[in-house]
Amino acid sequence: MAKNDCHHKDKIIDYPHSGHKRSEYILPLSYLFLTNFKLTEIGDAMLLGKPFRPMEPVRYAEPFDSPEWGFQVKWDGVRILVHKLGRKVVLYNKKLHERTNQYPDLIEECLAVLDCQEAVLDGEVVVLAEGRPHFPRVLKRDWATNPRTIRSLVQQLPIAYMVFDLLHLDGVDLTNLTFWQRQEYLQQLVAPGS
Repeated sequence: MAKNDCHHKDKIIDYPHSGHKRSEYILPLSYLFLTNFKLTEIGDAMLLGKPFRPMEPVRYAEPFDSPEWGFQVKWDGVRILVHKLGRKVVLYNKKLHERTNQYPDLIEECLAVLDCQEAVLDGEVVVLAEGRPHFPRVLKRDWATNPRTIRSLVQQLPIAYMVFDLLHLDGVDLTNLTFWQRQEYLQQLVAPGS
């Protein structure tokens, strides 16, 4: 599990909802990050252990600087929401499909790393090839359904989970907090590089 800590500004995407903007690129610390929102404003309420639609990006052709926008790395992977409920972990993709069986290695890592009873993490599963995300390889993992194939792919195509947000922690819906406040909770929960 890797906390997203790269700086990159060649593609910008944002999340428009109720006048707030968010992107998947790291924001320089001098910027304001407007993310006070409720998930009900973007289509679905967040229920622990149930799929819901995460914020979706909208692409912009050129990078820009603005105090009203935030930036994070856009990983070329599969968007996965991790729901931890005690010793159970359930994974959902952005299309609301369960992906728990496809990533048993992520389940094990979440149980080992997350020191909490309940959490909802938002991030992307990636397969790296020569240090860069390789989308066709992560799709091979994501589309696998045969248990024997999945076990084999865990060895052949190891994944990394690039966490970029923490939406729920131990009974508390964090979506009322600013992005920066949620990042502080995330940093306490997931050490960079873990």
